[in-house]
Parts: sequence; structure tokens; C-alpha cells
Amino acid sequence: MPYPLTQTSNGTSIAEQEYAYATEVRFTKFTSCLGIIAKQGSNLIGIHLVIVSNQETVFDNKAADDVAALLSGYENITVIGKTGFWLDNLEAPYKYLLSRLGNPPTINVEDGIYGGKLNEGKIQLYQNGSYI
Repeated sequence: MPYPLTQTSNGTSIAEQEYAYATEVRFTKFTSCLGIIAKQGSNLIGIHLVIVSNQETVFDNKAADDVAALLSGYENITVIGKTGFWLDNLEAPYKYLLSRLGNPPTINVEDGIYGGKLNEGKIQLYQNGSYI
């Protein structure tokens, strides 16, 4: 059974298993999730990942390949979220995902709302109500 990812037009409320293209991206609350943010020109992509999908499929290497395909042509990839939780609970597919993305920077955070926007051509991260 596949791990579905669906495009949404709401870039500032990207729910689990959704992705969006926008100048600013923000995810719904993370409790065990990962968010991937990357830049292409003047746009960002945000991808909200969960360990177990709404169809009860576990994130695996095929899902990682699908994420990597969505990020083709993107740069400055950043992984933010419950990275330690993923490493502890889904080590092999998580490490495979990172390798497919070129081992980007990862930011381990607590439960909360995260995202990013472009500021002078660079990704500025959003963490729980403020840009840093």
C-alpha cells in the first residue's frame, strides 16, 4: 500500500501527508512529524511527513524516493521536526531519506508549529510564532 502525498493550495497550513508550493510555508502542529522546506527561485516547497500514514502505511524507502522526486531542482533543503523521534523509531527509512536529499541540515524541535519564508533569498525558519 502506498504512502500518499497530496498537494494543497494552502501553503500556511500544510497538514500531514501534504505539500505546497508558496513564498511562505507553514505546517500544522508537529507531534511526531517532520517538515521539509526547500527553495527553488523565489518559491519554497513544504512537505509534511508522518511515520504512519492515514492509510496505515509506514514511511519507507519508496516514500523517501517520492519525497526526493518532489524536491528535484530544489536547493537549500532543510529538515525540521521530531528528527530524534524518527531516528529512534524509523532509523533505516529516515537515514535513507536524508541520504536521498543529500544529507541536508536537520533541526530537532519539540511539539509545535514550524515553517519558513524567503528573506533576501535565504530561508528564514518559523518556530512557534516567530521567525528566527
